[in-house]
Amino acid sequence: MTIRLRVSAGLPVVAPDVSCVASAATAVHQPRSNQTGARVAVAVAKLSFVSEAATAWDTLQTHNRSVVMSVPIASAALNHGSALPFLRPVPMQTEGSLSVAEASVNLNHGGSFAVHMPVAHSVETITTQLGTDRYTIRVNEYDLRQGELLTGVSGVFNLDTPEHIPSPIFKIASYKLTDLPAYPIYAGGIVNVHQAPDKSTPTNTRWGVGESLYHQPDLPYKVDPPLIPGAPVLEPDIRETYITMNSVNVVALPGNEPLAVVDVKLDLDKKSAAWKCSFSVLNSASAALIEPTAAGQKEVAITINGWRWECFIDSVPESKSFSGDTLNHRYTASGYSRSQYLGNPYAPLRSASAATTTAVQAVTDELFGTGFTLDWDTARLPDWTLASNSFSYQGLTPLQVITKMAGAVGAIVQPGMSTDTITVRPEYYPLPWGLSSSTQDHSISEHQIETFDKTRVYNKLINAVVVSGEQDVSGAVSLTVTRAGTAGDTFGDDVSDAWLTSFDANKSRGAQAIAASGVRMRYTLSTAVPESITTEPGIILPGQTLAVIYDDTAQSFRAYVDSVSISAPGNGLANVTQTVVLDRPIEWEA
Repeated sequence: MTIRLRVSAGLPVVAPDVSCVASAATAVHQPRSNQTGARVAVAVAKLSFVSEAATAWDTLQTHNRSVVMSVPIASAALNHGSALPFLRPVPMQTEGSLSVAEASVNLNHGGSFAVHMPVAHSVETITTQLGTDRYTIRVNEYDLRQGELLTGVSGVFNLDTPEHIPSPIFKIASYKLTDLPAYPIYAGGIVNVHQAPDKSTPTNTRWGVGESLYHQPDLPYKVDPPLIPGAPVLEPDIRETYITMNSVNVVALPGNEPLAVVDVKLDLDKKSAAWKCSFSVLNSASAALIEPTAAGQKEVAITINGWRWECFIDSVPESKSFSGDTLNHRYTASGYSRSQYLGNPYAPLRSASAATTTAVQAVTDELFGTGFTLDWDTARLPDWTLASNSFSYQGLTPLQVITKMAGAVGAIVQPGMSTDTITVRPEYYPLPWGLSSSTQDHSISEHQIETFDKTRVYNKLINAVVVSGEQDVSGAVSLTVTRAGTAGDTFGDDVSDAWLTSFDANKSRGAQAIAASGVRMRYTLSTAVPESITTEPGIILPGQTLAVIYDDTAQSFRAYVDSVSISAPGNGLANVTQTVVLDRPIEWEA
């Protein structure tokens, strides 16, 4: 680059021979500023002009250059008067040229910056690899085929001295059979990146029953709807796929000898105080282990997917039949859970009377010496006093007495599966008008249901009933029971029982009679028997409550359990199911 400058300077005169030294500073500002400043100093003798320049390139890069510029002055003429003021500048014109050599640096820089770019949600990578194809035909297959015929291979193997050391490269003729052609393998992958929204929010929760927040519009995020309207329920076992490895084992007690049996079945309803069991025995050796003798009944343990029942066998009928040239010989065993030992015909008939006792004490006395224990929850079922010899009976077994006492207050008797326990519980608990606001005993998802049937049962809807003891029993009371909040104007049939001698007992019996009225929906559904005792719905027992959960919550409902039947047909990996009958009081829910 060549820059021409025209310099005008005022020179103070010092002597006839004027020596002028000029120092100039040139500032070049890129990209626009080209300002130049000059400073001239006059010394003595010869006129010499010296200039210094510095160039600054704005904020990108500073380039300092120092150059010497010599300006020849041709016969400088000084026109002045006889008396010149000292140090007065004399006008002088001069020309000079300045050459600036460009540095070999490209000062044109470019760049682009992306600000606030969104994070990529997917990253795809492709990696090229080399692999071998074991099935690719090698070069010149014709020659290879000749090599396989061992032609022209005399010089390949040399087994003479020195010792032959096999090579990792195997050749036939001039072909290396261990070399396989390589081809590119493209391996790709996609990584998805997702940033979940922040769902943290502070809240102050008061003690007490909570409320669903699903319909609250001021939440910062959506809350899942409840599984079923009303009180919370146990989380059902919801999966995309249900895989169950069923196991059915039947052994003779007390020695735990395995039995060859098929078609195992267990049944219980809320009117029965013992489980019923049945199965087919495949050989006489197994039948001999469980057939009753003069010493009494034999017992078995039935284990299905980890659930255990203990039963005694009361009969083992034998049958034989021919099918062509084949003899079919089979035994069919049937029996009951151990609670039936307290019933007819296995327990003796007894008679008893007590001057004063309570319901719980009277039932406990019936179990004395039998090894059974009583489970009577007085928070759900009242314990009342029977005074003045009102508790008396004749010719009943202990199980009949317990069932009669439970029925007096509208309760049922539930036997243990493998334990010697007798449980007395209300037939309907909670009552139908409180069913939706109570936590259910079990829950089941619609996806767990294998078969489903329903039918409508019509009963008269009542809201009042008269409950009383018998007139000839001392201490008997009478009570009109009305459902709270109703007019009490629709009466059901009167209820009478000799052991109703307390208003609490009468009230409980009347509430159960009202609860049993009205139109009902009866459902029969079957589902698998879970392999874990902690997986819902478990074994569903009569007298319990069940919540049936649908994806559409409007179809979900709650119901009472009337009966359960567990079936394991065939042998080996049997298809084990439990079939339950449900009772849903639809009028009371409305």
